[in-house]
Amino acid sequence: MTRRVGARSRLRYRWSHRHPLHRALVRSANRVLPLVPFPVKYAVTDLVRRRRLPYRLLGPGRVAIQVGAPRDTLLAGRSRAMAFARLTYPGGRLLVVEPDASSVEEFRRVSHRHALSHVTVVHAAAWSERGTLELAVDPAHPATNFVTGAANYSPEERKRFHTVSVEAIPLDDLVEETGPVGRVDVVSVTTNGAEEAILQGLRRTLARDRPYVCLARTADSYSDVMAALDYVLVGDDDRGFTFRHRGV
Repeated sequence: MTRRVGARSRLRYRWSHRHPLHRALVRSANRVLPLVPFPVKYAVTDLVRRRRLPYRLLGPGRVAIQVGAPRDTLLAGRSRAMAFARLTYPGGRLLVVEPDASSVEEFRRVSHRHALSHVTVVHAAAWSERGTLELAVDPAHPATNFVTGAANYSPEERKRFHTVSVEAIPLDDLVEETGPVGRVDVVSVTTNGAEEAILQGLRRTLARDRPYVCLARTADSYSDVMAALDYVLVGDDDRGFTFRHRGV
């Protein structure tokens, strides 16, 4: 039987991440965790993650793509992009795509400081086609940023955000322009509702390399979307769901 998104999912996926209590806990954690030395907090999270999806799929010499690298999760020690950077070192390659300029600058700074020279950070919105998109930005909590139209917030919630224009580029184009070495092993998309549009811009890479694909939990339709691409659900992960190609 093919497992579907939503079936036997973890309890943590059944509550709303927009709930005031959840947001208050995240804000508190994001104030405290940046004070913990970088090597300490990432050594701890690496130890916890290394045997779990999707992290166990990577190692030195592997190639990965991470869409979404918000500044607040990076500084709190919860960044999937930074975990991927550490796992693929040495000899690997990581392409990070992030639409928020301040988050891009912070990730580049931290990568340089810790000699993660195999990481390429692109300031753009991954999308189905080239163009310009409007990005809603919450300066205090960039992990909640979203492309206009991709997420529904109440008028009161929208007051936290301001809007900026950002260049949109398909991931296929970025893969070819930045030239990751070898086969792409893992593609992770942790955005707020834009996952399906981003996948439309990744079809050439999916057909060629058949990487594992990880999607943030923002829709229950992912099983159908991925089935159309000949992918099946492997299991839950700490952001959502991990899929593999049927031929892998």
